Amino acid sequence: LAGFPAGCAYVFDPSSNALVPRLVVGVAEPDEYPVVHCSPLDSGDQLLPRAFRGTAPVVRQNAWGQSSTVVIADAFGHIQRAGVLMLEAAPDLVQRGNAEMVSVYKALHQALIDCLKLT
Repeated sequence: LAGFPAGCAYVFDPSSNALVPRLVVGVAEPDEYPVVHCSPLDSGDQLLPRAFRGTAPVVRQNAWGQSSTVVIADAFGHIQRAGVLMLEAAPDLVQRGNAEMVSVYKALHQALIDCLKLT
């Protein structure tokens, strides 16, 4: 998917205060993406809660403890937060630099927002 071989769209479930994996893309398996709770007490610096609460994409290198893995995540639905799109960057996209990698991510992120008709 445009330089991102795997990823997941998480949807926020207010009843459990958690991000729930709903759409797995690419070569990933659904069980690779667990439910992530967003409690301020237990989320710390976790990627997904940080992205959900933030205002810009979060880029995390060495994601999952693997030095070659780079993940980008950002909330969708900025007026009312609906969830987080998380994508794992391919090594060739990472080599092109953060600016290009984030630019490609933002285009995919906007496409998701447009498809869901969110603001």
